[in-house]
Amino acid sequence: MEKGWRRLLLAALLLLPACLGGAEPEAPTTVKIGIIGPFSGEFQPLGQSTRNGVVLAVEEWNQREGVLGHPIEVTLLDSPCEPT
Repeated sequence: MEKGWRRLLLAALLLLPACLGGAEPEAPTTVKIGIIGPFSGEFQPLGQSTRNGVVLAVEEWNQREGVLGHPIEVTLLDSPCEPT
């Protein structure tokens, strides 16, 4: 019987923040996207075409006021696709 009370108390404590409400979290001012691609090394041509496509798409979306009014910010990281 004691285990049942413990579970009920734990469930109540977990649900308490949802019941209290509070302020809504603010929406982010920008939508951040990360892209990892082979921008150097043996597969550089594939990575450059990927990079060009992503940059073009982000520019087009930002010209249309982004996503739901929030601009898009892209971060490009290099991964030369080497097994090491």
